[in-house]
Amino acid sequence: MGHLTRWQCAVSGKQLCAYVGILLWLCTCIPCSAHAANFQTYLSEIGLLYTQGQKLASRSMYRKALVKLIAAADLFKRLEQLKLSDQQKKIVSKNRPVVFFAIGKTYYLDKQYNQAAVYFSRCANLNTQHKAIGLARRYLREIWPKVHATIVVSADLQGADVAIKDISGKVYRGQAPWRVQVLSGETHLLVYAEERKPYRATFTLQPGALKRFHVRLRPVTTATRNPIPRVRKQPSSKSNQTLKLIGGICMGAGVVAGATGGILFAFAEGNYAEVNEKKGLVSTDTPGLWDVYSSARVQEQGAIVSFVLAGVLIVGGTALFALPPLSSSNNTPTSCCVPSHNLMGSFVQTFR
Repeated sequence: MGHLTRWQCAVSGKQLCAYVGILLWLCTCIPCSAHAANFQTYLSEIGLLYTQGQKLASRSMYRKALVKLIAAADLFKRLEQLKLSDQQKKIVSKNRPVVFFAIGKTYYLDKQYNQAAVYFSRCANLNTQHKAIGLARRYLREIWPKVHATIVVSADLQGADVAIKDISGKVYRGQAPWRVQVLSGETHLLVYAEERKPYRATFTLQPGALKRFHVRLRPVTTATRNPIPRVRKQPSSKSNQTLKLIGGICMGAGVVAGATGGILFAFAEGNYAEVNEKKGLVSTDTPGLWDVYSSARVQEQGAIVSFVLAGVLIVGGTALFALPPLSSSNNTPTSCCVPSHNLMGSFVQTFR
């Protein structure tokens, strides 16, 4: 009886339940494992590039070494795009200064002092504690006379705030009149004050250069002072509640589908047991016995479909239920007035 032989090889209800449970567990665990694997992959590649760069630098092949080391530094930017745990952040903060210092040291050995100062400065400005940071500051002090430039800023308004960003990304802050030494290269200047239009400039400084600015901060015009109505975005609790409701319904339907699958499997196994019990007592071609077997097959297939549907509904419902709040616009106007001192301060933060 060929059909009975195939049934004897079929998966039992308990086994299928276990398989479905494992599948759902894998759906939740695989993203976490992939994330950890990506972090380890990037970290291993950074270590490999760093080692190769150091070997090339030891042979005085500085240009080739810089290609490897800068590629390693660029991988830290990709690491920042991952959602890192606290332990992973500590690992990154421990390794980044080493790579930045190695790049600066290689530029220094190649006598490209301005580029060396850029990476020494980036290393020195990292918010962490590492031996490489102290070494970077020492080298930076040594080559500073060769790479710095001077900026003198004055304004028609005494005490106007000044922010300067040098090529390494470091931001200097002061008040006009102000004289400051910065790293030569592309430089950004911002002068601002309350009730005045900000002044911005971008320029390139040569080593040893002296650049003077006298800035006239113009008052904000009357048109700018008038409030401008804006539409303020606010979270839409109604939309979010609807999604959560749909997610809850899907999860409930998934539970029902799983229970239905369990019931169908129970009926199927009962019918299979009846077939096995009677197959030695009556002919395998008996119509009644064949109908019982066919019914068991249909119930088994229905149970499989129910379990798969249950998994899909539960996973989809959980995803909808966990969605963050959506935002929608309402008709609440806000006023856009003259940029205040605090707003200009936030502009300097973006300037960083």
